[in-house]
Amino acid sequence: MLRRNGLGLATSLTKLWWEQKKRRRVLFLVGEPEGASGKGGNAMLFVIAGTLAGVLLGLSRFKVLVLVPAFLIAACAIIVTGHELKVIALTILATAALLQIGYIVGCIARVHAHAHLHARKAPRHRLSKSKPGISL
Repeated sequence: MLRRNGLGLATSLTKLWWEQKKRRRVLFLVGEPEGASGKGGNAMLFVIAGTLAGVLLGLSRFKVLVLVPAFLIAACAIIVTGHELKVIALTILATAALLQIGYIVGCIARVHAHAHLHARKAPRHRLSKSKPGISL
């Protein structure tokens, strides 16, 4: 009775455990399905997206004021999820903070990349200032 389809009980329990672990990992990345407990499964998704958006805005040549419309778009998207007010407020605060941190990281990365690229374009050998010899 312990064996079914040639697999032991331990093997079938291990497979069941891995399937549940995979399902939890997918829920962590995508969010909880409709009808679930609604404890803010999408919060991590918004925080990661806000950070990446901040880095991309920092890498491009936008001024810091571009964060205002980015924050408003993110806040509207978070409010539309329909979670509890507490979850919405904490997600908006975390997304706003990481949007700004991402922007700063992107700006620093852009400056370092710019300096590195200019260093590579500089001539490696200086031309001699002496007059060339006369050849016959």
